[in-house]
Amino acid sequence: MSEPTRQTRLACLITRTLQHEFSGDWWVHGTMDAGIAQENGGLQNITLTVLPGEVLVVPQGLLHFNHNNKCAALVFLQTFNNGDPGAVNVINALAALKGDALI
Repeated sequence: MSEPTRQTRLACLITRTLQHEFSGDWWVHGTMDAGIAQENGGLQNITLTVLPGEVLVVPQGLLHFNHNNKCAALVFLQTFNNGDPGAVNVINALAALKGDALI
C-alpha cells in the first residue's frame, strides 16, 4: 500500500466522475458529499456526506465522485493500494473512444 497523500480541496470544488482500483479517504477537516455508482446500473446508487473523522472506502473499480459543496476549506488523507492509483476520468475516457465503439 502506498503512503497516504494529504489533499486540500478548495471551496466549492466538484471533481469529475472517476474510477481507480482502490482508495481509502479519511476526512481531517471539513465535510464533503460523495457518491458511488453500483456496477452494471445497480438500482441503488450510494450518496452520503462524509464528516471529519469519518472514512470513505471506494470498492475496487466502481465509479465515484466527491463534491465540496459547503464552500469551505477541506483537508483529507487519501491512500491507494499502489503508488499508481490508475485513475480513469470517465468523461475523458468516453470522449477518446471512436464513434463506432459507442454504438
